[in-house]
Amino acid sequence: MFDHALRTFDQKEELGTPRSVLSFNALLMACKADQVPKMFTEISEKYKISLDKVSYGLLVRSYCESGSPKSGLTVLKEMKEKNVEITAITYTILLDAFNKKECIEEADKIWKEMAEKGLLDVTAFNVRIMQTGPPEDVLSLIDEMKTLGLIPDAVTYNNLLICYCNHGLIEEDKKVYENFAENKCVPNVATFTNFIYHLCKNGDVDKGFEVFKDSLKRDKLPNFTSMKYLVHGLFEKSKLEEAKQVIDIAKKKCRPNFLNMWKKIERDLGLNVKKQPAPIETSSLPA
Repeated sequence: MFDHALRTFDQKEELGTPRSVLSFNALLMACKADQVPKMFTEISEKYKISLDKVSYGLLVRSYCESGSPKSGLTVLKEMKEKNVEITAITYTILLDAFNKKECIEEADKIWKEMAEKGLLDVTAFNVRIMQTGPPEDVLSLIDEMKTLGLIPDAVTYNNLLICYCNHGLIEEDKKVYENFAENKCVPNVATFTNFIYHLCKNGDVDKGFEVFKDSLKRDKLPNFTSMKYLVHGLFEKSKLEEAKQVIDIAKKKCRPNFLNMWKKIERDLGLNVKKQPAPIETSSLPA
């Protein structure tokens, strides 16, 4: 695909269409991350392309995706020298990369620079929250968001939910889940996947089954691992009918490559019987 894009870009004069920074950026998007720096320099110099904030942003992204966010800082320095605007997106890509590498000092510098330029947005806060430790620090960041007039979204509360789970605070976790609607957020697949998994790990499979039913109502099926934990938890509590219901729904809705895995779980637990289980009732669940 990239070879075709490069040929098309090289032949633009023959095709009667001018080369522009837009077509150059499209070419960079077609590159693999490790190809971008070479193409960025060679092609822009060969065709005298006037680079813009998107071009540089793609270069920064490529360094981050290749595991070299510090090279992205060099690009930022060049952008500043050339008075090219650094967008919130570019800063956030770097912030995320440094957080994942646990380069705290560099991440803090990016965060401070974003704050000074008024570029902190919900996405940046979510990236910051994702790497934050204790729940009180996450709650502090959420309060800071609200102070800036930003509205936390489902990703924000998913991160808080995961934080509570990781610290064994399941009751607080339940409150976060129950307050999604109050916070004007809609639970997504990640919400159900993480919440069910941690509920089952902590032995609360009854609540896990309730949340599973809610996920069905919203057509947001949790992932294989969470449902497997739920099935095993229900089985261990002798809730065989409920375990069978989860398996049957999983088999109907899962991707083909998971079907044999569910059939094996069903056989291993002795649930592969002919009896038709009662359907899960979801119509009375709250919106």
